[in-house]
Amino acid sequence: MPDDDRRERTKAEKKEKDDREYLAAMRQVNPLLGAGVQLAAAVVLMFFAGSWLDKQWGTSPWMVFAGLLLGSVAGFFQFFKAVTEAGKREKQDKIASGNRDN
Repeated sequence: MPDDDRRERTKAEKKEKDDREYLAAMRQVNPLLGAGVQLAAAVVLMFFAGSWLDKQWGTSPWMVFAGLLLGSVAGFFQFFKAVTEAGKREKQDKIASGNRDN
């Protein structure tokens, strides 16, 4: 009987540890997923804005190209910013966990 209780406790502790690791990984990945969506949204939104402007002003296809360029630059800037911040956070987490181990 005591062995069964110990096994159950060990299983519960392992599951709790796995859950914590999963949540920590999701916290690290989540900003990067959001940055990818922002990149795609910026490009698509500016494409449609450029298309609309081309129809209004009769400048086809120049506003579409300008919109795609602007959306790409803005999206990549946001993506790069999110990636560098995630890298800084990861370094800080490693430093903090290293200090706890000592």
